Amino acid sequence: MRWPAAAPWWLLIAALGVPALGLPLVDLGANPAPGSPLSQALTLHPDLGLRQPPWVWWTTAWLHGSPPHLWRNLGALLLIGALGHAWGAGARHALLLCVAWPLTQLGMLAQSDLHTYVGLSGVLHAAFALLMAHALWQPQPLAPRWLSGLALLGLFTKLLLENPWQMSLVPDTASAINVAPWVHFCGAIVGFSLSALNELSRRRHDHEPTIS
Repeated sequence: MRWPAAAPWWLLIAALGVPALGLPLVDLGANPAPGSPLSQALTLHPDLGLRQPPWVWWTTAWLHGSPPHLWRNLGALLLIGALGHAWGAGARHALLLCVAWPLTQLGMLAQSDLHTYVGLSGVLHAAFALLMAHALWQPQPLAPRWLSGLALLGLFTKLLLENPWQMSLVPDTASAINVAPWVHFCGAIVGFSLSALNELSRRRHDHEPTIS
């Protein structure tokens, strides 16, 4: 895809990643320190439900619990950006991912036993599922249907192995934090569902009779 058409996609990738570079890390230990007033104001607390500022459904994705957590997520975000560019992601995909961003975090309301959730991994799962589903509905030379189908199968197999229904937190030594598998599941479901709804809308529009 040419750069002008891909610009909205890359602008959203930048909006997801760049703010994270300037924000302090959040202490996710067993007895966490309060943290800076800024990070406290931007952090999502699932145990508070809807009794928290509305912006946290977006801003908590910018916060991270350790340097490896931050850099691994930013690296994955760049890969998602490049994959979307290669597979023709444009303004519509950027819009769908904009919608998936807060919806994914809203899914954490089901994890009311958690006090703090931060990180980009849920939105990354949404973006990956969105791109793979798009390639499933509309295959391209660089994105054949068998490849996107295999990727989606791998994604949902990973989610099942993470067992998000039983495990609220899972230690991740590579990122030096405990990860929340439920947000991965929410992101994948949201991304896939939005792509499916978009495809249904597109097909319905294509089959509408035209009046000349």
